[in-house]
Amino acid sequence: MGVQLRSVQSRWVSRDLTNKERFKVIGEIEENAAFLQILRYNHILHFYRCSAGPDERTSAFAIRAASHNELTGQPRTRGNPRNIGVATAVDKMMRDIFPDLESSSAIYRRKRRAVLACRKFGQRLHILAECFGEAFLSLIHFGQSSEVASPVISEKIIIAPPDEVFGNFVKILEDSQGSLLRKMSAAAKPAFEHILYEDTRQQKLFALEEQTPEDILKFPKGSQELRNLLQ
Repeated sequence: MGVQLRSVQSRWVSRDLTNKERFKVIGEIEENAAFLQILRYNHILHFYRCSAGPDERTSAFAIRAASHNELTGQPRTRGNPRNIGVATAVDKMMRDIFPDLESSSAIYRRKRRAVLACRKFGQRLHILAECFGEAFLSLIHFGQSSEVASPVISEKIIIAPPDEVFGNFVKILEDSQGSLLRKMSAAAKPAFEHILYEDTRQQKLFALEEQTPEDILKFPKGSQELRNLLQ
């Protein structure tokens, strides 16, 4: 898949295309949008996990909101231990990623806000993955196609709510359909790993790939028939 994607991308940046070729490129980009989004979210998830301490790698629902001081300054010597821990972790990440930036500079503060926001988003993805399985991230629909009418989950839906609201949201998911989501995630795991890591153990098309979006939507939600398509 990686070689194929690189070959496709070489056409995406070409200046000299006919309208026929350009229309094909538009379709290729739309088809790859979901893959690139899943890939990005997987990296954000592991970006967080690589910086999280053992106490942060739990599926606890409450996520502490970043304070203004954490967004702009250094760890405080007094205050909420969680706040200090996150600020310290972000400072270490900044040293690793941007070792040459002066901590007093405007660009440092801007990059630090971006790193902190990415880490917090990764933490929320981590909670969802811990509760429902990592392949759950591949089940969230990010597509913008008008051909299939279905709910679209945006980053804002995940990251914008206050901690308490997000915690309640995850609890509602757990209470209402937690078991179903875990079954769907488990069924999607082989396809998820094949997409992300080019798992060569999968030598043939998944049954899902032979179905149109319209046909897939005809299957009852969470049905065994739908899960079989992923295996």
